[in-house]
Amino acid sequence: MKSFWSRVLDFFIRLFNWDPAEIAKKRALKAIYRDLKAISPSYYKRSHNYVLPGFSRVIYNFATLLKPIDELLKKTVRNKDPKLAARYNTFLFESQLEEEDRLKRYLFDYQEMKSRVFDSTDFEREILKLEAEFREYIGLFTTTGFENINSEMNEMNRLCGICRQSYESLLSLFDPKIDINRAKYKPFFNAIEGELVLQEIMDIYYILASFDISNGIEKNLHTLIERLRREGAQEQKDKISKNLNRIRRLLVKYLHPSILLKLIQAIKQDPYLIPKFDTESMNIIEEYIKEMSSQFKHDIERLEREINERAISHNLIGLFGTTGLEELEGYSEAEAAILETKGINGFIYIKPMQILKTFIMKKFDIVHREPLVKLIIEGFFEDKVFQSELANIYYKCEKTLGQIILFEENLMGSGKTSINTIRKYLAELHTNPNLNITLNNIIEMTNKKAQRILEEYTNLFNDLTGYLSQIMEDYKNKTPGIVGNIKTLGGTRNMEFINSLQKSYNSVIQLVNIMRIFIIVKPSPVQAH
Repeated sequence: MKSFWSRVLDFFIRLFNWDPAEIAKKRALKAIYRDLKAISPSYYKRSHNYVLPGFSRVIYNFATLLKPIDELLKKTVRNKDPKLAARYNTFLFESQLEEEDRLKRYLFDYQEMKSRVFDSTDFEREILKLEAEFREYIGLFTTTGFENINSEMNEMNRLCGICRQSYESLLSLFDPKIDINRAKYKPFFNAIEGELVLQEIMDIYYILASFDISNGIEKNLHTLIERLRREGAQEQKDKISKNLNRIRRLLVKYLHPSILLKLIQAIKQDPYLIPKFDTESMNIIEEYIKEMSSQFKHDIERLEREINERAISHNLIGLFGTTGLEELEGYSEAEAAILETKGINGFIYIKPMQILKTFIMKKFDIVHREPLVKLIIEGFFEDKVFQSELANIYYKCEKTLGQIILFEENLMGSGKTSINTIRKYLAELHTNPNLNITLNNIIEMTNKKAQRILEEYTNLFNDLTGYLSQIMEDYKNKTPGIVGNIKTLGGTRNMEFINSLQKSYNSVIQLVNIMRIFIIVKPSPVQAH
């Protein structure tokens, strides 16, 4: 039942046609003004719609208390070097694991895996065991006991965002000379019109809404301190804990979202205003699994390449003797190592490109060119189409070195995908993390160019062996049907010529078989004639 005075008020509302909604709004605003007036130090002056120095002093204290926390975060998870920041974030995540499980993680570092695989007697079997162990490790995160990791890591991300906020931009509206980093500076804050500072207050409302200094945050900050230093760690942990306790009190008593909301509503003269905000939340476990799986896959592929390269060492000696492989300009192990240390996918076709370049320079151009050209030009081919196809393939094979040199020149030039550009981006990576994507795209494009050269020209050489195989097999016939004069083509030294053709065939076959380890070699399309 309504009170006497409520009935009286209703009577006057009907009598003077007052708007009930407007009266309700004024009542709600009065309640907000009353609540704000109860805060000490004072935040708001209703008569002038001013935000008072009391609010700016609270923000100043808040920002000052955050400083040592922010300094710790900047050295670790907020480090300006994105790779270093990522390492600290990963370390913080893995610190949640039991020691036994945490030690398992290090079994999947590349050097650990490499030592284990190459110390074993069965490389392939050891890799299969590593893959099974990795799946078991990743499976840990789908079991119970990891429910709090996401929330704790997201709390740390929000703390980083709170520390990243520019409180000085707000405080400078109350004191234009303010400098938070000057410890001896004594700020002199003035009252300011609410509308001038409204957006800054709303920004603080957004970042502090539903935020709390949990025990998880304190534990994680202590973990980072222990990681950074041994001496003086306890003293710093005590200091951080003291600041956190004071921040907790500020958040509850002076910066609670309900208080900030009332201040915003008072400034806007709207008791029903509730600013919308989105609290970003990541699935940290899912991101960790994704990142770990990607790195593991990359490292296993790298291991398999090294295994393949070791496997062909004997074959390379058979093909080239003990002479080393030709170096490539730009596309080198040295450049690849720099990329790997920066967490960028490296060059993956260095060895096969070296093999192909070495074959052309030390075998094809010097040893095999003469007998093959003699065969094509001086041989009497019964099938002119066969001759034309053979010549076409041979002359395409001759272009191999030119394509490799062009590939090297592009890398050593000044284009968007050159080594100089890659080095430039690597130098800027710590200040611009987005360049990581650009670099990986450049490397991927470069690897694809190398792959195209390898596949195109290796398959041409494979086609060449198809034609040579038929010619050498036909030579055994009493009356050859492909090259009619092959038994006399070399004159008095014809057997020497035939032996040189056979060596050329064998040499190209060796090359193709070696390259099968690195790329796909298609069957020769040559049909029997």
